[in-house]
Amino acid sequence: MFATDLVNHGLPIHIGAALLGHLDVQTTHGYVTLFQEDVIRHYQTHLADRRAARAAREYRTPTTTEWAEFEDFDKRKSRARQLRTTIRDSL
Repeated sequence: MFATDLVNHGLPIHIGAALLGHLDVQTTHGYVTLFQEDVIRHYQTHLADRRAARAAREYRTPTTTEWAEFEDFDKRKSRARQLRTTIRDSL
């Protein structure tokens, strides 16, 4: 009940995992009785708290150039993953 009470009263599950000494949050999840609506509510609360703590300028709309750079990065990352798979499979 300890882990369930912590998480159901607002403690993010990853922090509960750290307090309980779990290396993987899935271990903690096994001890916690969570309902889907609770997970969504906790996540939304966590996001709202993080956004309130950060400067509003960090949430501006990205420029066209920034989006293009992001898309290019994603394509390069995907290509690197393909190359690693090809190399690994050829060994």
